[in-house]
Amino acid sequence: MAAEHTVTQALLEWINSFALGKTIRTTEELSDGTIIWEILQDIDPQYFLDEIPQRAPSDHWLSKWQNLKHIHKLLVNYIRQQPDGMPSGLDPNPNLELVAEKNSVKEANKLLKLLLIAAIRSPNAQTYVETLQSLSTPTQEALKNIFEEAQNGQHEAIDGEDDVKEERELPVDPELQFEERVGKMLAENNRMAREKKEMQKQIDDMHDRLARLQENNDTLQSRLASTEDRLVNLRSGKGDLGLNAKALESKSRQQEDIIATQEARLATAQDEIDSLRMTVESLRVKNQRFQKLQDDYDELKTERDQLARKANAAEKYRQKLQASQDFEKENQSLRNQIKDLQQQLKEADSQQKWNSEREVELEEYRRVLPRIEQECSEIQNLKKQLEFNNHALTERLSNAEEQRERDDALISELRERVRELEGSPGSPSLTPGTETPKLEGTLQKDFEAIGVKESQLKSENEELKKEVELLKGPSVSIGSPLEGFSEAFGETLQQARANSSQSDEYWKLYEQFTSVLKKLAEAQDALDVTKRSLNDALTEGKWPQHAERKKTIPLIHSQLKLPTGRVST
Repeated sequence: MAAEHTVTQALLEWINSFALGKTIRTTEELSDGTIIWEILQDIDPQYFLDEIPQRAPSDHWLSKWQNLKHIHKLLVNYIRQQPDGMPSGLDPNPNLELVAEKNSVKEANKLLKLLLIAAIRSPNAQTYVETLQSLSTPTQEALKNIFEEAQNGQHEAIDGEDDVKEERELPVDPELQFEERVGKMLAENNRMAREKKEMQKQIDDMHDRLARLQENNDTLQSRLASTEDRLVNLRSGKGDLGLNAKALESKSRQQEDIIATQEARLATAQDEIDSLRMTVESLRVKNQRFQKLQDDYDELKTERDQLARKANAAEKYRQKLQASQDFEKENQSLRNQIKDLQQQLKEADSQQKWNSEREVELEEYRRVLPRIEQECSEIQNLKKQLEFNNHALTERLSNAEEQRERDDALISELRERVRELEGSPGSPSLTPGTETPKLEGTLQKDFEAIGVKESQLKSENEELKKEVELLKGPSVSIGSPLEGFSEAFGETLQQARANSSQSDEYWKLYEQFTSVLKKLAEAQDALDVTKRSLNDALTEGKWPQHAERKKTIPLIHSQLKLPTGRVST
């Protein structure tokens, strides 16, 4: 605390070296910022031209805080614009809120140190150095320590300042930063334009007043010259002696008073002219700054236009890139569609090839089917004809068997009668008479009838042989086409089955159909065998014995699949 108090006293003594009109005893008198602003205007009047926000701040700390923030901002910028920049040992961010609200001595000393550095680095630094040398020795020692600490020390930023620096170092959108700078420049430009208009109006008023005062001065000078001439004439005795001397003297006094008044007014006008000249000079400086700001604004505007053109070009490139990506996606989609169409085309080709193969198979089937149907129809007709002939032959055979049985019975009866006649005492050979010729005539008739019947049977046997021969001829002629049909059909079947994609059920049904045809051929062969057996039996000319006929006739009927009830033994 003692060291801080020493620094405060040294800084206050240095501040009192300025022509402030009063003595500053505590830092509380500096908390409103007005005294510090006067010192800054004395340090560099061309840089610190503006007025503080609150020219007559109230006792409330917020108005003081506004002034201190304005002063601190300009002061820090002024130090940083100097060749040596901001000293590393000073704290560039004192807590101004504590200075305005609680009159913090420590924070006020930080602000006064910045003020001291600004004075030493200003264009009038030599004057302030001489002023420092005129101060007391303890003050000089304290200020020297402040300079050494500022140059050689290293300020350690507190956490709050680190956060502020981190916030300042955060990346800012260049477009937003540019808009902020443009907005600030436009506001500054408008403010300076208003100030320029006000100053120009004041200058015009001052020029008018100067012209009027100059005219009044000329009038008074002429009147003074005429009065002096008259006074000289009166003193020389050449004037009008009739006038009252007292009146002339009073008039002369009045004229002198008027002259003094006009001279005072002239001096005031001259002071106002000097003030206006200073104002014009400050306006000229402001105009230069305004021109600089205008140039910066034009540069920023040009930069903004360039950025806008670049942004438009980038947007066009982005749109072209998006369109290129869309074209690439559409191209890929078309490639996929082409692949799908090619796959469908291949499938269609394979399907067409399969259809052509099926058409060939169907055409082969259409070509073979009429032949098969015709052969089946011929076989059915032949089967019906053979069944009909078989039935007719069976009927005739049955009739022949019955007739033969009747003939055998008659022959047996006749033989019995012959044996009876031969063995009886009154046989014709032993008993001559009229009955023997009668008996002989009857037997003769019977033998003749038997001979006739035998001749009839022989003729019937011959007819049966002829019919069997006729039946055997067509069966042989039909057999060869059937065998030819089987070979051709087998070859066609093998080709169709090799090139076909039909299911197994189709070929099973087809095999069943061929097996039926095979069974039909076997039945035809069995019928031929039966007919040949019948033909052999008929060609022998005589029937086997009675016991053998009992065995042969059922065998024939079983082969011909005829009912045996009609055949008697």
